[in-house]
Amino acid sequence: MTKPIAQISFTVDIEIEYDPFKGRTPEQFAEIVHDDLIDSLWEMRDGAVQGLFTDVKSIHVIGE
Repeated sequence: MTKPIAQISFTVDIEIEYDPFKGRTPEQFAEIVHDDLIDSLWEMRDGAVQGLFTDVKSIHVIGE
Protein backbone atom coordinates (compact mmCIF):
# COMPACT_ATOMS: atom_id res chain seq x y z
CA MET A 1 0.00 0.00 0.00
CA THR A 2 1.35 3.42 -0.97
CA LYS A 3 1.68 5.96 1.82
CA PRO A 4 -0.09 9.31 1.32
CA ILE A 5 2.07 12.32 0.43
CA ALA A 6 1.80 15.57 2.42
CA GLN A 7 2.50 18.76 0.45
CA ILE A 8 3.82 21.47 2.78
CA SER A 9 4.66 25.03 1.70
CA PHE A 10 7.08 27.15 3.72
CA THR A 11 8.54 30.61 3.64
CA VAL A 12 11.90 30.66 5.40
CA ASP A 13 14.00 33.75 6.15
CA ILE A 14 17.53 33.09 7.34
CA GLU A 15 19.84 35.67 8.89
CA ILE A 16 23.39 34.33 8.84
CA GLU A 17 26.81 35.95 9.16
CA TYR A 18 28.25 36.85 5.76
CA ASP A 19 31.93 37.66 5.27
CA PRO A 20 32.37 39.59 1.99
CA PHE A 21 36.12 39.07 2.21
CA LYS A 22 35.81 35.29 1.64
CA GLY A 23 35.55 35.93 -2.12
CA ARG A 24 31.85 35.19 -2.64
CA THR A 25 29.15 37.59 -3.73
CA PRO A 26 25.97 37.69 -1.63
CA GLU A 27 24.23 35.76 -4.42
CA GLN A 28 26.88 33.01 -4.41
CA PHE A 29 26.75 32.80 -0.62
CA ALA A 30 22.94 32.59 -0.68
CA GLU A 31 23.07 29.67 -3.14
CA ILE A 32 25.52 27.80 -0.88
CA VAL A 33 23.29 28.29 2.17
CA HIS A 34 20.25 27.31 0.08
CA ASP A 35 21.98 24.09 -1.03
CA ASP A 36 23.01 23.32 2.57
CA LEU A 37 19.41 23.71 3.73
CA ILE A 38 18.12 21.35 1.03
CA ASP A 39 20.87 18.78 1.69
CA SER A 40 20.07 18.83 5.40
CA LEU A 41 16.39 18.13 4.80
CA TRP A 42 17.14 15.24 2.42
CA GLU A 43 19.50 13.69 4.99
CA MET A 44 17.21 14.16 8.00
CA ARG A 45 14.11 12.70 6.32
CA ASP A 46 15.94 9.54 5.20
CA GLY A 47 14.30 8.93 1.83
CA ALA A 48 10.82 10.15 2.77
CA VAL A 49 11.10 13.37 0.74
CA GLN A 50 9.51 12.74 -2.66
CA GLY A 51 10.15 16.19 -4.14
CA LEU A 52 11.68 19.47 -3.03
CA PHE A 53 11.22 22.64 -5.08
CA THR A 54 12.81 25.86 -3.88
CA ASP A 55 14.43 29.03 -5.11
CA VAL A 56 16.15 32.07 -3.64
CA LYS A 57 13.69 35.00 -3.66
CA SER A 58 15.88 37.86 -2.43
CA ILE A 59 19.19 38.68 -0.78
CA HIS A 60 19.82 41.71 1.44
CA VAL A 61 23.15 42.40 3.14
CA ILE A 62 22.49 44.21 6.42
CA GLY A 63 25.12 46.51 7.87
CA GLU A 64 27.16 47.36 4.82
